[in-house]
Amino acid sequence: MMNIEELKKYHAMIVEFWDYFRRYSDPESADKFWRSCTGEASKIRQKYSEVDDELARMLAVAFLSAIQRICRKKQKEAIIDSKRAD
Repeated sequence: MMNIEELKKYHAMIVEFWDYFRRYSDPESADKFWRSCTGEASKIRQKYSEVDDELARMLAVAFLSAIQRICRKKQKEAIIDSKRAD
C-alpha cells in the first residue's frame, strides 16, 4: 500500500490535469489554442513523470482526446446551426 506522501503526489497530478481540462474545455480551432493546449499537457506530463510516467502519459492523452472530441462536436453543431439559419 502507498504511504500518504505517495498518495498526495498522485492526487496533485490528477488535480492538475483536471484544472488543465477545465481551462481548455471550451476549445477553439485556432492554432494558437492548440499549441498552448498541447504544450501545457506535455509540461504537466513531464512534471509528474517521476511519480508515474505511464499514468501521466495516459492522462495527457485522455484529456487531449476529450478536448479534441469537444472541439469536433462544437464544429459540427456550428455547421448544423448555420445550415438551419439559411
